[in-house]
Amino acid sequence: MSSASRRASARSRTRNRLIAAAAVTAAGAAAAVARSRRPQPPAPAPAPPRIGHARTAAEPETGTTA
Repeated sequence: MSSASRRASARSRTRNRLIAAAAVTAAGAAAAVARSRRPQPPAPAPAPPRIGHARTAAEPETGTTA
């Protein structure tokens, strides 16, 4: 193998590696964009009011009487 053909194969290997790296980068960027554009779930609804007596109202009142 001559040195010219070795240089050419080294160039093609380098070019192929650059193309592969660019493809991986592009795929990662496309995945990131697709993920960021996904619709967000709605915010959770507040808890509904409870029907009936509150727990503190059902307890007898404690304290000092004057």
